[in-house]
Amino acid sequence: LFDLVEHRVGEGKVLFVVTSTGYCDPEDLNDLSKYRIPTGTFSITKAQLLLNMYLIAVYGPGQYVDTALDNELYLDLKLIESRSINLAEMLARCSDFLIQLSGVRDVYTRQRANVLLSSYSEFLTDHLSHPYVESLVYNSMMRFFSRNLSSYDYQHIPVSIVGSVACRFQKLVEKAAADYGIRLEKVIPNSLPGLVEYHAAD
Repeated sequence: LFDLVEHRVGEGKVLFVVTSTGYCDPEDLNDLSKYRIPTGTFSITKAQLLLNMYLIAVYGPGQYVDTALDNELYLDLKLIESRSINLAEMLARCSDFLIQLSGVRDVYTRQRANVLLSSYSEFLTDHLSHPYVESLVYNSMMRFFSRNLSSYDYQHIPVSIVGSVACRFQKLVEKAAADYGIRLEKVIPNSLPGLVEYHAAD
């Protein structure tokens, strides 16, 4: 087409402008394998139903999985105690079952899973200026604080965070901590220098 137009109008006398409708194939967005990112869809609702069906098969009828909240599953401890079921054994069975689900298996069963997860944080760091990524990281930090610090007196005890991921997102960690009411003292990549300094003082 370009050759035909240039032949009729004259070479160098025409400007071609290529635009897009903005359409893209949604299937392409879901194919992350070309980026070597293992994918799988994890549904907490599906996990709750499947886990309860599995526990029924093992221990008999009952609603063993009481509820699912914020991607966490809660068991009915009263029912478990009333059936004299060994809780440690049940938790081990739950863990073994859940690790086989799509979206969990690749993260927790592949070698050096921490390296895989760290590669995601590298990607997020590179795209932190995007509002969605910033919101994703901030909300994840808030959920982390809620899950791990809510049972402690974090408002009166200084909190320090150790790890390369926290250092990558230090500004967002500090913002989330302030919004959550946490007295954040330090964010450091690893604990070794502090341990050496502490023991050297003895």
